[in-house]
Amino acid sequence: MTELSTLSKTWLEAAKQSSDHINIEQLAHACAFVENLNEKTPTLLSNSVLEQGLNMATELLALNADNDTLVTAIAYPAIYYGQVSRETIEKQLGKNIYKLLVNAKQIEAVQPLLDTASTKKIDNLRKMILAIVDDVRIVLIKLAECLVILKYLRQHDAPERKAIAQQTMDIYAPLANRLGIGQFKWQLE
Repeated sequence: MTELSTLSKTWLEAAKQSSDHINIEQLAHACAFVENLNEKTPTLLSNSVLEQGLNMATELLALNADNDTLVTAIAYPAIYYGQVSRETIEKQLGKNIYKLLVNAKQIEAVQPLLDTASTKKIDNLRKMILAIVDDVRIVLIKLAECLVILKYLRQHDAPERKAIAQQTMDIYAPLANRLGIGQFKWQLE
């Protein structure tokens, strides 16, 4: 494995201190995978895909998420903003991680429906999201992504901030509530 960046090393050390149930080697491998992709596409937050992934994983560490969820969170922005083949993901991270990544990306399919949705339709969209996913960890990953985006959104213009905030209040905060994740719900609201 190549030498990890200071960002990855610092995050891994903090993760090790905050939880004794995680597999640091697997998380380090995920960090190396993202770093080796050398994805230069900036995220919505104009930061690196690695930084956004580590921020998502930090949010999930607070919920004592399992290793597969943390690995998926680290890799998700790189997969979302970049082009990585199924074979590469499965070879480097495993089939379980690939499945979580694909399913997390499927939730994005409801985003265009939000623009024209009434209150009743929004409730149906939340139900549809829960029906689409076969693993609650996928929703946790999307909630962590939303939380990270909201925390760093100040640099964007007002209409974009308002649209993301509205989407959060319509979809993600109620999902966190429905799943009983009060810690995420109040932060999202």
